[in-house]
Amino acid sequence: MAKFDYDRIVVNTVLPSLEKYGNPISLVRDADLSLWDREYDPITEEFSWTNKQTGQVVTTEPEDDTYTGDGVFVQMSDELLSNTLVKASDKVLLVQAIPTPKTGDRVVDHAGITYQYVTHIPISPGGTNVLYKIAVRL
Repeated sequence: MAKFDYDRIVVNTVLPSLEKYGNPISLVRDADLSLWDREYDPITEEFSWTNKQTGQVVTTEPEDDTYTGDGVFVQMSDELLSNTLVKASDKVLLVQAIPTPKTGDRVVDHAGITYQYVTHIPISPGGTNVLYKIAVRL
């Protein structure tokens, strides 16, 4: 028996549906400043930041990471409400093509409204990430 091709479903069904019915969203993650050493140069009177892992040197403070995709707000599910962190007033966003959300992330919708990440449930049949169902709060 042939294995079901979930990647094909993502490309042929999920992404086109999100593009058609959804709106652009951004997942914003604070820059991980623990990866950078900040140094002050008394001669130039400027700061520089050196990445501890790559050695990259920049002259402006590292910026937040922003990932974009298409998403659609849907009704709150009982599955998410069973999580003690989620409130009935929270919103649920279906989104694909972003990194796995984590604590501290923010979601910015197409109107510029910023929501705080609460929790998420991956929809991953057969081990293929199809969507994230993300609970967000104003």
